[in-house]
Amino acid sequence: MTRLYDKVTLMNVPELNQKSDHEGVGSVETEVAHLISGTAQSYPEYSASALALLESFGLRSLVDKLQGKCVNTLFHTMTLSIALHKDYDKFLFWLEAIPGTEHTYTVVARHPPTFFKQVPKPSREVAFRVDPDAARDAAANGIELPLPDPELMNIRASCARAAVMSGAADQFRLLTEDRDDAGTLTDSDSAMHLLDSLLYAVSDHSYVRTLAPGA
Repeated sequence: MTRLYDKVTLMNVPELNQKSDHEGVGSVETEVAHLISGTAQSYPEYSASALALLESFGLRSLVDKLQGKCVNTLFHTMTLSIALHKDYDKFLFWLEAIPGTEHTYTVVARHPPTFFKQVPKPSREVAFRVDPDAARDAAANGIELPLPDPELMNIRASCARAAVMSGAADQFRLLTEDRDDAGTLTDSDSAMHLLDSLLYAVSDHSYVRTLAPGA
């Protein structure tokens, strides 16, 4: 999203740090974001419900992959800066697939004038690719490096559109703003509840049909 390297990774991998110097690319602190957050192992109370709803989309093969330790694999995750991860959980932006291109997405923001002003500045288009050097090293060790799964990306986008249309995203924002006073739900707890509800709301695909990509 920011086209920057992870700061901690550069500290631990001298070769990658040298590569970033050669490219003139900076770094930022990043976090792992799950495409369907409710399936993360850290929140088992939401996992069964989220997986059941995914199965209702006819995605049994993906459900099988997401069960157990596979939930943290590359096809179900992407790295985001800390600020963007928070925006992602609040459905302030999502990624819409660009027709005719593989693993390339338009960044759709709820409020573009402010979203694209933040630092580091988010890209307006994202193309997921595997670094050739990393792919070669991984292949030599029999390791596969999959890209984020397009079907899961589409479901996440549907949930985001549902959040916007239903007003749920605004309710979530108010909930997190009041969290410290309430002293109950954490940001992650609230995000799990919201995503679980949105998965249920879009399980009939109505939001995919009623709001065009990028709207």
